[in-house]
Amino acid sequence: MVAAEVEYTSRVLDLVHEGFDLSIRVGAVQASRLVARHLGQIEYGLFACPRYLERQGRPDQPEQLNAHSLVMLSGGTHRKGWQLLPQGGSERDAVKIDGPARLRVNNCFVVRDALLRGLGIGQLPRLVAAEALSAGQLVQVLPEWKPPSAPVHAVYPSNRYLSPKVRAFIDLAIARFPLEGDASLGAARVGARKRSRGDSIAGKGTATPLAAKRRQR
Repeated sequence: MVAAEVEYTSRVLDLVHEGFDLSIRVGAVQASRLVARHLGQIEYGLFACPRYLERQGRPDQPEQLNAHSLVMLSGGTHRKGWQLLPQGGSERDAVKIDGPARLRVNNCFVVRDALLRGLGIGQLPRLVAAEALSAGQLVQVLPEWKPPSAPVHAVYPSNRYLSPKVRAFIDLAIARFPLEGDASLGAARVGARKRSRGDSIAGKGTATPLAAKRRQR
């Protein structure tokens, strides 16, 4: 059994001074003295509950989103709005959606709950939306348009002083990280993944930290 104390935040943590063993960060990293171990990629989609779409209609093109109530994330790179790419297209074909948003929050689980209550259309990690999608509580909107995926890293101060418990936590996170393109839209895979052990990079997170495991005193 794995036990962890977790804190959710949209700010970049000072791991050493704030007493955290590691942080799970979503987005690009920049070179620094921190070590960033790549865990995988998060895939996103647009979602809404069926009763909202029954009331307001289903958009057929990204530009029609501006006439809808939007629920947007406010933390990290998400504060810049949505970027949607057509299937088979490139970034040159991307459509930018800036809002205005009916609601902005810094936690994707709050976005999901707002969508379940019919507040509008929102962007979610497919992993977060998977259970509600399977139950018919959410449906995907504009499935032919895809938000860019984002890398996920476990960030920690140094390999040299990495404790066995933290190393085991990172190895478990790599093994359980959902595979891209899973039929379950990101349901966690229990079996271990084959992955190169040489995928660590030095980095400082510049995007939203999802969680951190607190260091025992």
